[in-house]
Formats: sequence, structure tokens, C-alpha cells
Amino acid sequence: MNTQEILVYLTVAVALVFIIRKFFWKKKAKKNCGDDDCGCH
Repeated sequence: MNTQEILVYLTVAVALVFIIRKFFWKKKAKKNCGDDDCGCH
């Protein structure tokens, strides 16, 4: 494996991690809105 192939594989891996984090890992709301619906969740 040469340097160019390593760079391509690293770039693909970083892109896949970014896509998985963006679309599949939903962050939970950290704020507690209370009983009223303030629209923060």
C-alpha cells in the first residue's frame, strides 16, 4: 500500500464517520423546558 491509498482510505473513513454521526446519532436535548412547550425539543 502506498501513501496515496492510505490517504484515500483515511478520507473515506472520516467521511463515513461524519455521515453516521450526522444522520444516525441523534443528540438528546440538554435543556429542561419544564411543563410548558417552549419548542426546544
